[in-house]
Amino acid sequence: MHRYHFDVRNEFAALADKRGRHCDSVLEAMVLAKSALVVLAEDGSLESLPWIEIADEQGRIVATVRVDELKN
Repeated sequence: MHRYHFDVRNEFAALADKRGRHCDSVLEAMVLAKSALVVLAEDGSLESLPWIEIADEQGRIVATVRVDELKN
């Protein structure tokens, strides 16, 4: 398992995930991020938090999940 960090961003600010979460793969991390965006959409929070950047243990961004990808 690898630890991934899920940083929530918009054009003005970022909410850093310092703890991270263990996932088997980047694909699993992307599914988790997409689920989080669905919850944010239900809360009506998407205007202020439109995407999640997934970083590996070294801090490299390995994937980005955006609000406009929710329908896919």
